[in-house]
Amino acid sequence: MTAKGHDFLDAIRNDTVWNKAKSGAAAVGGMTLGMLKDLAVAYLKQETAAKLGISLG
Repeated sequence: MTAKGHDFLDAIRNDTVWNKAKSGAAAVGGMTLGMLKDLAVAYLKQETAAKLGISLG
């Protein structure tokens, strides 16, 4: 598995992130796996920042 594959699996391990990513993909009518990974990683960063009390701006 590639590093990008590991990044994707790490991101969607969180149920909240996975559900947000699925909803985002459905809202636009679908997306590539690469786009879904990028979306999931972005949501994971948001979740992590919120837990740490950091604003990503």
